This record gives sequence, C-alpha cells and structure tokens, in this order.
Amino acid sequence: MSKRCKWFIWPGGKQRLSPALLFCLLCGWGMGCTEPPPPTLVHRDRMLIDSLFRDFVQQRKPQLDSICKALWEERVSRARDSIVEVRLAEIRERKRQLEARLRLMGAQTEKKVPR
Repeated sequence: MSKRCKWFIWPGGKQRLSPALLFCLLCGWGMGCTEPPPPTLVHRDRMLIDSLFRDFVQQRKPQLDSICKALWEERVSRARDSIVEVRLAEIRERKRQLEARLRLMGAQTEKKVPR
C-alpha cells in the first residue's frame, strides 16, 4: 500500500474522504458560521452602566421635559381642534335635518289648511 493518509482512504482501499472526517468538516463549518455570543456583564459593569445612564438622564432632563411639554401642548391643541370640527359637523348635520323636517311639516300643514 502506498503512503497515503489513512483519513482519506475509504474502507476498501478507495481514496475518498472518510465519513468521520467529512462529519467533522461539516460540523466545524456549521459551527464556524455562527456569531459569537454577546458579552455577559458582571454586577460591577451593570452598576456602572446604570449610574452612567442615570447621570445622562439627569443632565438631559430639562431638555426632555421642555420637548415633552411642547409636544404635549401641540397634540392637545390639535386634538381639541379636531374634536371641535367633529362637533361642528354634527351640529350642522343635525340643523340640516331639523330644517328639512320643518319644511316637510310646513308643507303638510299647508295642505291641511283650507283656503
């Protein structure tokens, strides 16, 4: 037998990849394509991040409050305007219906009154 690597020899002497080597290559290829796990934080790191976040929020709180107040006033005024528009449209529709009913009643009374 010639000097061949035994990993590349199939039982029976044919030169092919052995099933074990093929399995290892496929598993290694599949595991090599996965992303590394996200880093885990220890308690000290979490405390540090929490304090940094609290400091950031405390520094930005006046700005965030003013933005929030401005947006709230704008949204309230827009909602109030749309509510008023809806109510005015309902009042106009009700007025139109009442005027039509009054015209109809007036036409009916004219027919009943002898001249």
